[in-house]
Amino acid sequence: MTGKLITVENRKVYYIQDNEAEFMVIQLISHEETAAMDQQYELINDHVSLAAVIVDDWNQDLSPWKAEAVFGRQDFGDGAKATLEYITDSLLPYLEKNAGRKLPVILAGYSLAGLFALWSVYQTDIFAACMSASGSMWFKEWIDYAGSNTILTKTVYLSLGDREHRSRNPVMSQVKDCTEKMYEQLKEKGVTCTLEYNPGNHFVDVDKRCARGISWCLEVLRSVAV
Repeated sequence: MTGKLITVENRKVYYIQDNEAEFMVIQLISHEETAAMDQQYELINDHVSLAAVIVDDWNQDLSPWKAEAVFGRQDFGDGAKATLEYITDSLLPYLEKNAGRKLPVILAGYSLAGLFALWSVYQTDIFAACMSASGSMWFKEWIDYAGSNTILTKTVYLSLGDREHRSRNPVMSQVKDCTEKMYEQLKEKGVTCTLEYNPGNHFVDVDKRCARGISWCLEVLRSVAV
């Protein structure tokens, strides 16, 4: 099944619709990831529809609060709130109208989009599950924020490449420790969660890692529904 590029409220979305879908996946992606969406969808191989929101300004649109640059020269903005409002107020109503029904929604993302997905489920309870693959858990003050706030979903998938922490960047080298702390926090809060390590660094098999995480969420959600 192949998708199509649509526009919803002035934002580009790569949309793969399954008329027999039991779940909806909303994923935040970069322009470069668009080409891999059909392949990722085939790897999931399940009755889901996928709406991949193409993010124009990664550091601005996905950051929960402002922070100084960690790599390159571009600082992080605070555009996550506006991006989440777009999903809840514009995209979801469009998808529900198009499908003719409401579906349980998995919010998914990779890298900074993975952090955005996890931050979002602390803001609203509308998502049935969160898939954060190689999420930017090193983000300034994130672990403290997560530890002192209430998560509003009961299903979370975390993953990390087993070489990602081997970075010369002193902030990004903390990603393994931060991800493991995040995992422990989730378990303590009674969240059904897993932390999977994948071979390789941050840029290896992104589509396969995302598909694996989404499939895990689907399996858990179905087991709960039985």
